[in-house]
Amino acid sequence: MAQRRIVVVHAGFHKTGTTSVQALLRQHGKQIWPQHALVLPPRIPSILRVATLHSALRDPLSLNEFAFRLKEFLATLDLGKKRGLCISAEDLAGLIPGRNGHPGYEATPTLMATMARCLKEALGDEIELTFFFSTRAAEAWLRSTYWQNLRGSRLTERFESYAEPLAECSDLEAIVQQVRDKVSPHRVISRPLEETRDLPLGPGEPILDLLELHSAARAEIKPVKAYNAAPPDKLVDAVLRLNRSNLDDESLAREKAQALGRFALKRDN
Repeated sequence: MAQRRIVVVHAGFHKTGTTSVQALLRQHGKQIWPQHALVLPPRIPSILRVATLHSALRDPLSLNEFAFRLKEFLATLDLGKKRGLCISAEDLAGLIPGRNGHPGYEATPTLMATMARCLKEALGDEIELTFFFSTRAAEAWLRSTYWQNLRGSRLTERFESYAEPLAECSDLEAIVQQVRDKVSPHRVISRPLEETRDLPLGPGEPILDLLELHSAARAEIKPVKAYNAAPPDKLVDAVLRLNRSNLDDESLAREKAQALGRFALKRDN
């Protein structure tokens, strides 16, 4: 009988607790490593760049490039006969919606199907592949992506006009179902942030469950602090005013950093 190899892909979505998930995984790499290779965003920057590019272009050339770079990376992994694989990177789902007018997650099902094919080719048909998606209620997700795009780009819209064209893609469970249809028979699981953030180990706990760590290793895993707290309205308004100003890009980045720094200082005091 072929050796069962667990493969878990956590491909987003953006602003659904992914930073906390990756912090939990990163801080417990010692416990995870004996059973699974761990792949977080810093290990695969070129793959993520092409994934976001394809989500914008939706053309065969960029999809083929995504597959090529993914297979090239997978070939470098030394998993032996037993170790599994855990990949967590939200940009695998594509560019964050709302960034420079990007409409949503239309490319995500195709990107996941391409991942499934590449993983099977690289690791063999015996893999037990699970795609895990963290989700979030529509209103909270839209506000969180708005803040992310406001501070990360020169977005000048107020929330209401920003959110209107993104209403359809804010139904993250609908995207999950599209992925499920595309990658069948592989397993696709989703859990809302509203549930997972209250678990003992936070949003990363369902992924640890999927990895089936040995009991001794699992017992050593401790919760990490929550990341990316919601900003106060005054900070949102201040960054919006900066984006609407005539500042050059360098000055704008500096002013934003100072505003965010003042918020962090107040929050920590």
